Order: sequence, then C-alpha cells, then structure tokens
Amino acid sequence: MKKYLLSVLAILFLVSGAYAQSARLRVDVPFDFVVGGTTMHAGSYSIAPIRPGNNALLITSANGEESRVVMTCTCAYEQGHDRSDLVFQVVNGHYFLWQIWTEGYQEGRELQLKRPNAEVAGIDKPEVVVVQAKS
Repeated sequence: MKKYLLSVLAILFLVSGAYAQSARLRVDVPFDFVVGGTTMHAGSYSIAPIRPGNNALLITSANGEESRVVMTCTCAYEQGHDRSDLVFQVVNGHYFLWQIWTEGYQEGRELQLKRPNAEVAGIDKPEVVVVQAKS
C-alpha cells in the first residue's frame, strides 16, 4: 500500500510539472538579452515547449524574425509562484536569460548560462532582473 501511494504521488508530481512546462508564455522584454550564446533583441516573445513534458523550449519573437530552441532543466521553489516571470542575470551590461517560472507552480525551467565566469568578469554576484510574463 505504501509503494502504491508513493507511486501515485510521484505520478501526480510529474503530471503537474509537465503541465507547468507545457504552458505557453508571452512576454515583452525591454532590453536585448542572451539565450544560449545568441543575442535576441528587445521585443515581444512567446515561449513554449517543443513537446509537453520535454525540456526543450522554443523562444520566438512576435514578428517571427528571431527564434531559438533551448534545453532547460527543472528548478524548484518552496511555494508556488503568484505570477509568471522570466529571470535574467546581468553581467557587464549583458542580460542572460536564466529562469522561467509559470504562475501557480513550484517548478520552473532553468537555462545553462553561457556568460563570462563571475571571477573573470570581476563581480561577486550577478545582478538579477525579473520581467513579468503572461500565461
């Protein structure tokens, strides 16, 4: 019985995480930013999974001129987020997309950052900027 209960809880956890990762977000980013080593221009973007439950996300500009597929991993927060956000790390005036959070979920998506090492850049801790998205 205990194994069964743990299995059911694990399935519910995975399904809720897959749903959060399958949500499409829209966001207006007011600055140029770096995604996976590529600079994307300020503007409106949509973010959606390639397939529900998949770690790959497609980031596409509203005008369709810019798009990028990125691999992500799961990151967690103690409590559900009350809004959808994109989190950027700022190093030497460059904004690097770091995390994507969907309203109401404890799990988010985190991107591997391709930015200068903090020690090389001469900073102790990068600045963090949050931009609110719409589900």
